[in-house]
Amino acid sequence: MEVNTEYFESLIRKLNSSESEWTEAAELIHRILKEEMQSNNTNQNAIKKVRDQFESRRQNSISKAVTKFQKSADLNKIDEQLEQFVWEIFLANKLPQDLINYDFCNQLGVLPQGLLDECAHTLFVADVLNNWKIESLTRDRLSSIFSKVVFDSSSQSGVSNAGNAGEMMVEELLKAAGLKKGESYKAQHKSEAGSATDFVFPYVADFKDQDVEIFLAVQFSTNDRSRMVSGELKPGGKAFIFTANGTRAASKGFEGVGVDIIQTLIASNKKFICNKIALEKYIEKLSIDSQKTTKNGDLYKTASGALIKLNYFKNYTMTWSEFAKMVNDRFVR
Repeated sequence: MEVNTEYFESLIRKLNSSESEWTEAAELIHRILKEEMQSNNTNQNAIKKVRDQFESRRQNSISKAVTKFQKSADLNKIDEQLEQFVWEIFLANKLPQDLINYDFCNQLGVLPQGLLDECAHTLFVADVLNNWKIESLTRDRLSSIFSKVVFDSSSQSGVSNAGNAGEMMVEELLKAAGLKKGESYKAQHKSEAGSATDFVFPYVADFKDQDVEIFLAVQFSTNDRSRMVSGELKPGGKAFIFTANGTRAASKGFEGVGVDIIQTLIASNKKFICNKIALEKYIEKLSIDSQKTTKNGDLYKTASGALIKLNYFKNYTMTWSEFAKMVNDRFVR
């Protein structure tokens, strides 16, 4: 969107006008900033340019976490060790996100000169927010528009980081269990129908689902999105969903997985692979919830749902350690 500075400044001034006028101006400012800050044009994309300044630092932190985990990995302690590993990965990914989310204006100011030559409006807004004396209402609304563009981009990056962290967890778990990629297992297996499966065991050629013993889908932090992996978990082999739910790095516990989803998982014999401590805590909670009664001694309506969940989490789940030992026994020769 080609606009000159005078027009852009006039839009900012309108943020203190009537409702119909300032909301229209806000939308136009948002579009202009989004084009520069989230652009596919590599000469723009101000948010990525800021994120790139931290990339080597992020990668170094991840490499250190990987090395630390690999040196100490013990299948008997893998739940605790892998939880610490993914927490360190989470922190490595979180720092750049925090600096972008909460300090973006200042981070723009330390970029190499000339890097944002095609992001004039982004720099203009940063200058207005940092240095101009403007009415508080205008400042609040402009800051909100600016923050929205930043947060929209960061949320997309956060989803990507979580997906990558989940697959990295599984890769490190399998290495610790002695499995070899391209022999004991395969990543991103393609089938004739449905989505590619994150991991299959043992290694087979694409489309050879009949030779797969285990299909493993990864959902780092899952709730009712568990239904989304149905395209990855094909019939014929054992089906597992690997999750970090309930750990420090995950955004969700198990509460968000609804009873209808649990019943579907039971019917199709799809099992969760969970952190041991998180799993034990949730089973303890479900044991209590499934026995809760009213003053009259009747079970709460929610107790039946808790009982269904209790059955699933007691009988249709494995801990990270149990899964590691299982694939070690089966696929390491």
